[in-house]
Amino acid sequence: MAYTDRHHPLTQTQGARVVLLDEASWLQEALSRDLPPDLAIAEQRVCHRLEQTPVLTLQLTHAYQDLLQAWHLGLTHLPAVVVDHRYVVYGDTNVARAVARIERQQGRRP
Repeated sequence: MAYTDRHHPLTQTQGARVVLLDEASWLQEALSRDLPPDLAIAEQRVCHRLEQTPVLTLQLTHAYQDLLQAWHLGLTHLPAVVVDHRYVVYGDTNVARAVARIERQQGRRP
């Protein structure tokens, strides 16, 4: 699994799940765009938007679950490539290279 954000694009991601940790804030920003200053009306509009686009609710749920997973892993920098929920390479934007590095350290690859 590879964790990053929109400021740290990744390469060689074939076969890896890429998690954008800024997805939740990006979705919330889109959800709250053009809201009126009246709090009650703004709340109604947000609820209406969520009802009209259930996929957005699902995307927000997944985005926050991804944030929680990154927090549980103790990730401190981006990008981060994680193997077996234990081994991490920070800073490498090439996912395949980071995975190979972990595998070499574990003796899985020559």
